Amino acid sequence: MSFAAAAATIRQRFATEFALVRATVPVAYANRQFTPPDNTEWVRLNIIEGASTLAGIGGVGANLYRNNGVVAAQIFVPVAVGDGLAYEIADDIAAIFRGKLVSGVHFRSPSTFPAGPDGAWYQRNVNVPFRADLIG
Repeated sequence: MSFAAAAATIRQRFATEFALVRATVPVAYANRQFTPPDNTEWVRLNIIEGASTLAGIGGVGANLYRNNGVVAAQIFVPVAVGDGLAYEIADDIAAIFRGKLVSGVHFRSPSTFPAGPDGAWYQRNVNVPFRADLIG
């Protein structure tokens, strides 16, 4: 699976599933126009590609390449409302990906951690490692 195909699969999975549980929460995607809302929660989705490896040697044109990466969701809630809502959204995002195989993209175990307050926002992140294989 190419980098572009993996990214498209990840974005589609997130958009479809997140809308089912948090339809009113705006989402920012890479290199797309977005203005954060005032005083309400929102999420930024990033796809961070990591090292690619040769995972298996086959015949001519049949080597197995493994592309690794991380789905990184940044959750923003207004400062001074506590961290409960940020945790709830993190749980929703983790459930979208945890242990799933979607169109050739294997998602692993999510983790979450606080990034803390910054201006008007409190931030909590969710990272989900993934891999996608390419035969070529």
